Amino acid sequence: MRWYRFTIIGLHAFTTFHYVLYEQQLSNALVFYFSLYIICSMDIKQVMKKEILVEFVELKKSIAIELDNSQSPKTVNAILDNLPIKVKINRWGDELYTDKTPIIAEDENAQSEVNLLDVAYWPEGNALCLFYGPTPISKKGESNKILPYSPVNIVGKIVSKDDILNQMNDSNSTVIVKPK
Repeated sequence: MRWYRFTIIGLHAFTTFHYVLYEQQLSNALVFYFSLYIICSMDIKQVMKKEILVEFVELKKSIAIELDNSQSPKTVNAILDNLPIKVKINRWGDELYTDKTPIIAEDENAQSEVNLLDVAYWPEGNALCLFYGPTPISKKGESNKILPYSPVNIVGKIVSKDDILNQMNDSNSTVIVKPK
């Protein structure tokens, strides 16, 4: 019976394994580590969370948003690439949405229903949307269902405790979206 001694260097895990195996165990070990290498070589998505600020100029207040690329990574990157953004913001029911921004992104896992405090990008209008509650097209009596005007790419959550919505009137005001 032969003994084999070998070293496997895990490039992706930055780990080195040292083994001494019997001849019959060698083929099983090689199959296992080849499979492990293939799994480690796969393109694993990196979830990135980054906080940005939305500064309401006239109100002299800011809210924090946590961008999360798990649902719309290309859209989040497009947002980050275009910061800072100075734009008007409007109110539509309990949604705040910006005028057209320089951000350009296609539908990316676009959603027709959003959750409370979601932040989204609206591809149809090149706008950012902050969902504080139902919109005028949300069905009455179904307070949990928040419906945007058309499908949006979810890009994050509002993390500030301030309820800026009640301080906004129907007229638009200026916001500056910038890195924190």
